[in-house]
Amino acid sequence: MSLSELPLPARQENDIDLTVIVERLLAVKKQLTAATLGCALFGLMLTFILPQKWTSRAEIIPPDQVQLAQLRNIITPIQAMNVDIKETRNDIFMLYVKELSSRSQFENWLLSSPQVLEKLTTDNRDAEGMHQAIVAMADAFKVTSAFDSKHVDDQPFKSWTLSFTDRQPEQAQRVLKEYTRFISAKVQEDVIALLKSKQQARIGYEKEKLSQTREALNSVRDAKIQQLKYALQIATAAGIKKPIYSEGQVVNDDPDFAVSLGTDGLRAKLEVEKSLSDVSSISADLRNREIQLKKLSDFHIPQIEFPPAQFLLSPTLPVKHDGPGRLVVVLLSGCIGLMLACGYFLLHQAMADRH
Repeated sequence: MSLSELPLPARQENDIDLTVIVERLLAVKKQLTAATLGCALFGLMLTFILPQKWTSRAEIIPPDQVQLAQLRNIITPIQAMNVDIKETRNDIFMLYVKELSSRSQFENWLLSSPQVLEKLTTDNRDAEGMHQAIVAMADAFKVTSAFDSKHVDDQPFKSWTLSFTDRQPEQAQRVLKEYTRFISAKVQEDVIALLKSKQQARIGYEKEKLSQTREALNSVRDAKIQQLKYALQIATAAGIKKPIYSEGQVVNDDPDFAVSLGTDGLRAKLEVEKSLSDVSSISADLRNREIQLKKLSDFHIPQIEFPPAQFLLSPTLPVKHDGPGRLVVVLLSGCIGLMLACGYFLLHQAMADRH
């Protein structure tokens, strides 16, 4: 028996015949086509009515040592004067990222930027609308790390991605560019202010240390003068006028009261000690401290410009809006319209068959 001669299985009452469904849909093909074109046209209208969003992006990494050469020329002589400065290029870069990530910093900048503030004032007439617009813009700014801790060996450097989304591509690029420039200037001021703060702290420390050393030397000098006075009294009582060494005698002298100098020698030494109004003239350590303090006080830290980060990708001008393209929206709308229309006509026919 051949395959064509085999009996067909009996058709069940509840079986769905696809050919019948296709025939019924073909019978209303004009309505289906109209529904599909209508939904596609509606989707096309939505693409023109709904506001589009554009995202400008940038990518930053830590600056090179060459880019910080001018800053290093300032830090090196300060470090040579015992000022504790340990900030590296990574520290400066992370300070830059921290300032960028500050939401309050971004909102304050929006209120201080003339162009952005003018646009916000034009679009929003009341204070509540202004506040909502600022919050929305702050939500549209993102700072994300592109560093994957699981694949450290495959990444030669640690980069961060910046992005800002707006309804206009030029506005998105301008906000991102101006804000990164503003944060760069702020980090430059903060780093220079930190150097000046540490310089002043070291100056205060050196002044206090110098004062304590001078007081200690003055105390030692006063003690020597008093000892010489006592030794002079002893030498006078003993009748020792000339130094004993000049007479060829050897005497085990008292270390505190050197009477062997005689009254003449003691008076001469006492006059010398009293004439020392500035103890730094006989202390090399004190003199070195004074020179160090003067150099540190005279050193001027200028307000220089240096890049706290370098751009692998500068703020871009978006050429494509976010979300699906216009053609994709039209096709999806048409497909949805076709499916809804098919479902409607099949359901309507099923209800009619039942009645």
